[in-house]
Amino acid sequence: MATTQVGVTIGGNVVDDDVLDVDIWYTKTTGLSRCRLIINNDADKWGSTFNSNDAISVIIDDGAPGVMFVGFVDNVKPYLARTGVLTNKLEITGRNQGRYLVDYYHTTNYKEQASGVTIDE
Repeated sequence: MATTQVGVTIGGNVVDDDVLDVDIWYTKTTGLSRCRLIINNDADKWGSTFNSNDAISVIIDDGAPGVMFVGFVDNVKPYLARTGVLTNKLEITGRNQGRYLVDYYHTTNYKEQASGVTIDE
């Protein structure tokens, strides 16, 4: 049985050994995805290392490497567990690069005419 390696990089920093949880959401219809990483931050190891828009990559290698997520950091904050107690963990949320494609829009100045003519053009 092969072992599975997970590679996580944030802003050029390899954080594989400190990752505690990875959640990735992907929307088929839009191609947009988001991720949430919980990383161990004992002794403030990653304190002020990460910034908004740092690159994130999550890769799983079980013999054939597969990219699970590539995107950018949205937010970095201390992890607050359900018990309401702060821990030595950081919660990092990110968005994928597809978000930029959604942000682009195209406008056209149509002349005033019947809608059928506009569609035919």
